Amino acid sequence: MWVSMVDKANIALLTYGLTILLLCVCAVFVLHFTLGKVVREKTHIYYFMLVFVALSLGFVGYISRAFIPMWISISIGNFMTLLTAYAFRSALLWRRGCRIHIYRDPIALSNLILLTVINTVVFYWLLDAFHYRITIILTNVCIVLFGARKYVVINPQHITQGEKQTRAGLLLAGIIVLFVLIAAPFFQDPWYYSTYLFTLCSSFTMLLLGVALNLVLSDIIETHYQNSITDTLTGLYNRRYFMTQFLIAMNQSRRYHNPISVLMCDIDHFKNINDQYGHDNGDLALQSFSEMLKTSVRDVDVVARYGGEEFIVLMPRTPMEDAQQIAERLRVNTERLLIASKKKVFGFTISIGLSSGEGDSDIKDYISLADDALYRAKNNGRNRVFSVDVESILSEKSQAAHL
Repeated sequence: MWVSMVDKANIALLTYGLTILLLCVCAVFVLHFTLGKVVREKTHIYYFMLVFVALSLGFVGYISRAFIPMWISISIGNFMTLLTAYAFRSALLWRRGCRIHIYRDPIALSNLILLTVINTVVFYWLLDAFHYRITIILTNVCIVLFGARKYVVINPQHITQGEKQTRAGLLLAGIIVLFVLIAAPFFQDPWYYSTYLFTLCSSFTMLLLGVALNLVLSDIIETHYQNSITDTLTGLYNRRYFMTQFLIAMNQSRRYHNPISVLMCDIDHFKNINDQYGHDNGDLALQSFSEMLKTSVRDVDVVARYGGEEFIVLMPRTPMEDAQQIAERLRVNTERLLIASKKKVFGFTISIGLSSGEGDSDIKDYISLADDALYRAKNNGRNRVFSVDVESILSEKSQAAHL
């Protein structure tokens, strides 16, 4: 009877193992042909592919124990199973810009070697204890998977939907591994245990594939979206995104009766910078000024490149007095900004036009009056701030029109 059960178990292992192997091969092909050709930095894609290569090799080692020495099967199975988790962890690290390979990661390498030696030498050669081996390997896999969740998010201030789903997916993957660990002692029939193991491992494989695909596709979508709203040279928002945010801020200003202010900034004599120092240094000046601009305003403010050497800042819930202080800070910080070119170190100044109101007017009025204020600042000697109250100006124009 027991011989029959062993034969059934071997048949189950071979059948289920080959099925898992086929799933892993499909996963590698899907990752390669769907993502490998559209992602510029491919290292993390290769590590995602390694996840399924290692998983398949682990099952090969597991199901080949009927044909090779048991200690070799145990070594291959344990090493590759843990490598699956570390490959996923490395994919997340490379995605974050942490460029370290597994073979250069002392934690991963020492854990892989130590676990393989312990499970092969101690719990097979010295003490043949299957449940100890399965407990050690699956516990390590759970620890690595749960620990990898902290490497999913790149920017804590902007967590994408794909990153949220990946963290949940890794949690679920760890739970599946725990189910394998918890249920292992309760199966006496090898056939039923193999069936149970196959079901969970199939779910685990498909889950990891779904998580990897979802995360990378989410990154691609996020990259395209950021490119669509960002100015390539300066890294600031572009005019289209600015106008969208302006409309949202304007509606909130009207609803809650909050003040709103707009700054128009223009680099003084920018053409002279290009003529004297070259367009490369002109671009460097724009980039340096943009970086200063981002760090000099508040988090709630929206900074965009409006065109050429013109920049615009939206300041929601900001009265004119506060906006004037911010504008003056920008002007002073620009005076202190130095650009190191190959020819010499140079600086420049900016002129700023400010329009402020209660949000009762149109967007075009705020921008038009800020542009008019900028024009006056330039005509009055540049390197200065000129402010206008939107409601007052529009009221004067309305009264003049009636007269």
